[in-house]
Amino acid sequence: MSKYNECIRDGKYALASAGEVCSVETAKARGFFHPDAYYKGREYNGLRTYNPTVDSETARSEDICRENVDGTQAYAACSLAVNAGPGYMAKAGFPGTCVTHACPPGFVDSRGTCKKPLSDALVSKRARCDERWTDWFMVPNYHLGNAFYSSNVGQCMAPCPPGQVPAFATDPVDGSGVDFTSSDDLGMCIDKQEYFDGKYAESAEYCPVAWIHRLGVTTREIEQSLQEKYDNVITESGGDKNNYMVDQERDRKLQASTIVAAGARGMEVVAMPNETTTAACKSVSTPERAQEAYNICEQIQQDEVAFMKRLEDENGDSALVQDQKVMVLKTACNALFCNEQWDPYMAESIGKDPMCFQNIKNVDMDAKKGDDTPNAPNSEGAKMFFRHSIGRSVSIMMLCIFGVMLYFAVTLFLWPKIILPIWSWIKKILTGWRSSSYERQFGEVEEMISGQMAAPKPAATGGAGAAAAPLKAMARRRR
Repeated sequence: MSKYNECIRDGKYALASAGEVCSVETAKARGFFHPDAYYKGREYNGLRTYNPTVDSETARSEDICRENVDGTQAYAACSLAVNAGPGYMAKAGFPGTCVTHACPPGFVDSRGTCKKPLSDALVSKRARCDERWTDWFMVPNYHLGNAFYSSNVGQCMAPCPPGQVPAFATDPVDGSGVDFTSSDDLGMCIDKQEYFDGKYAESAEYCPVAWIHRLGVTTREIEQSLQEKYDNVITESGGDKNNYMVDQERDRKLQASTIVAAGARGMEVVAMPNETTTAACKSVSTPERAQEAYNICEQIQQDEVAFMKRLEDENGDSALVQDQKVMVLKTACNALFCNEQWDPYMAESIGKDPMCFQNIKNVDMDAKKGDDTPNAPNSEGAKMFFRHSIGRSVSIMMLCIFGVMLYFAVTLFLWPKIILPIWSWIKKILTGWRSSSYERQFGEVEEMISGQMAAPKPAATGGAGAAAAPLKAMARRRR
């Protein structure tokens, strides 16, 4: 027996973990501890020992003790605890406290825990790759056929990123084809500028009705929609909730927050769609969705302050995000319910009057939304930074070169050849006084003397006399 195991046998636990101490003490109390093999009896071979020298942590599956998260404490299973036994279970939130329990009708006791038998409901046979109910307002270019795609080999392909669409050879919007020989290649994404020769190059990433739903709904409304979806599936299947659905239902609040947060990314002013985009968006703008969108637009028109307050209360949106959302919503409402290219008016198709918003406030869409955390660096950002840096450097160099050339052009040509003659001519007209050749010569000499005074004195003698000689010559000519 190793020295370590001898210490454990003798109750010296200086080096033992909390789980090991608990398991040894519990085994001793229950009478199945063996000093050499930890547990005696074939019925205890499946128990976990917590002793790394006997086996690994995963070698034995059944725990007679459970450690807390950081491993500092451990508690015996209530079915083996000295003060408890079969029929006991740990109290919720108190792992060291064992309480009795009786399973309610329809539940079974599973290792001390009451569980309801979960039979997989006969839910929809759609694969996980099929369309989600949020795709129409969450997936970019959904109106152009961008969606999740399941290939023949069973691969699930995500929608194309913004600015790209699947490589359709036959336009799913109007049925037009690229040519007679090409076929769809939905496993590839193509830029919208090249797709059908730029047919949808000016198309927005989302239709106006999608923008209204992306920004006009709140987390509470999305959460309610999620719950309704799950309840409808249960009703249709006639069975119980399966494990996957239970997890989804439990996390629906987190899902709702995620959907609302993702919907507010990349907000932009929604322009009036052209005829081509309008035709593509008609398939998305169903009467039900149009009615919901109209209700959102009507809330803004009737009480904009109350609508923004709801965004704050239910989403936690800041004042800036509220302004941005409302501005985008107004432009989207105009594009959907104040657009003459809809035939007939979308509002009229649901029995409503056209709705228009005037004097929409311009909000800076590039302003930060309260998160001052810089974005994580990435390779594309580094490339753009390098390109911008090179561009700025070239601009600075060109500016310096242009400045030097401008200086010499002014001092050597523009000033003496153009500005001074024009000034003399203007002065002559205004005063009638004409500058003499002597005045011009004197000015030149004065500049020369100023330059020599600023320069170091020459070592040879007679420098001052030489400098004064022209003045004497001028003085003689003047007499």
